[in-house]
Amino acid sequence: MALNVTLKTSFTNDMEPANYTDVPQIPMRSTLAVGLSSLIVCFICLATVLGNVAVIYAIANTRKLREKPSSIFLINLSITDLSSALFVMLAAFIYISLDLDRVNTIWCNFVCAMNYCLIIVSMMTLAVISVDRLISVLYPFKYHDIVTKGRVVAVIVFTWIQGFIFGIAPAFQGWVHYDYWEAICAINWHREPRVGPINYVIGAFALCFIVPAIVILVCYTVTIRYAKISLRNSIPASASSSSIQNNNVEVRKHNKDGYLGLKTITSMLVVVAAFFICLTPFSVTKLIKVITNDSYNVPPYVNLWAAFFGYLSSMVNPFIYGILRPDFRRAYKKMFHRMMGRQSYHLHETTMIFYSPVNIISKQRRSQHNRSLYR
Repeated sequence: MALNVTLKTSFTNDMEPANYTDVPQIPMRSTLAVGLSSLIVCFICLATVLGNVAVIYAIANTRKLREKPSSIFLINLSITDLSSALFVMLAAFIYISLDLDRVNTIWCNFVCAMNYCLIIVSMMTLAVISVDRLISVLYPFKYHDIVTKGRVVAVIVFTWIQGFIFGIAPAFQGWVHYDYWEAICAINWHREPRVGPINYVIGAFALCFIVPAIVILVCYTVTIRYAKISLRNSIPASASSSSIQNNNVEVRKHNKDGYLGLKTITSMLVVVAAFFICLTPFSVTKLIKVITNDSYNVPPYVNLWAAFFGYLSSMVNPFIYGILRPDFRRAYKKMFHRMMGRQSYHLHETTMIFYSPVNIISKQRRSQHNRSLYR
């Protein structure tokens, strides 16, 4: 995307026209850049909505996934990603499509608060999931006594309260402005005095990112270690009890559960890695602006692409589940078959009932018929 030579005045929402002469000017997006950027944001937004709706639907309609208290964490993560698509990405799509250089102050404050809140809730949820995985490995027989639905809901509520508090603070302080090239409402790092925004960033970064990152690193390191030890110890048991069929069945089931557990842990590790990778460009550009006290040290299109990468963190999770987790693959396939075969299924079932007495088709044959539709 080549830069257009036309310049546009950069200003915050509360600047008066009389002050424009002292404000630096930035290049406008070209028409081609506006079109391509709009398409990219639109694609990411649609993929995020469809993917996360599929995750929630799969969990709600799959008994094994629905019965796990930990699945509530995944639903919460999907809800935050969906909210990001509907409030943050959709807003960015409108800003870019219309090539706006100014946004209503109240709306800008709302979008900024939502963006920061959702990022924090996602980060905290990933940390809580790592603790949940550690408990499942260290205390497999007490897991359901420790991780109850009530406690899971309480933890989720806490993550939202923390995200809400840190999210609305910049808006209440009047630190928010619209960044034309990032196409996002964010903190104006160069507004005087800078002490307030800088202290806020340090506190939020420490409590909402550093601490959860340490928790994630420690929990997954210990979890993988104990999971591998548990899986390795089950192999000799298989050899020593090979003459006893019941024990063989028990050991095979234990091995299968162990492998599935490792796949679940691996999938969540990839989710965490993807989250950090996608947010790294966005965080680095922000850090450069804060350290140098100059927004123009970062090239305009670097700002834009950094924002795009940040949006990807909300899009990739459903695909990671589908690739790395067999239980989600089966749930996705079942959901797909239901969507594709629902109309023909209901038509066939209605025709069968109309032409045949109810007692002719036994319950066993009917269940076999239903299973054959979803193979």
